[in-house]
Amino acid sequence: MLFLGASHDDKFRKPRTGMWDYFEKNLNGGVKIDYAKSSFCGDAAGRPKRGIFAKDHSDADRKFALNIGI
Repeated sequence: MLFLGASHDDKFRKPRTGMWDYFEKNLNGGVKIDYAKSSFCGDAAGRPKRGIFAKDHSDADRKFALNIGI
């Protein structure tokens, strides 16, 4: 398991792709990522409040997935 965290609001913070780009280039052991078979799981899709469910705190995960092409 690998954990990456952004501590500043810079190119590495979602929805920007800096951390993903760094992972893909330096930490993936040279393995090419198959974007067609990949998925991204996040809790920030920008959904509005619906019934008993609260609104999402952000839409950064949805935008990040779009930015990396997944």
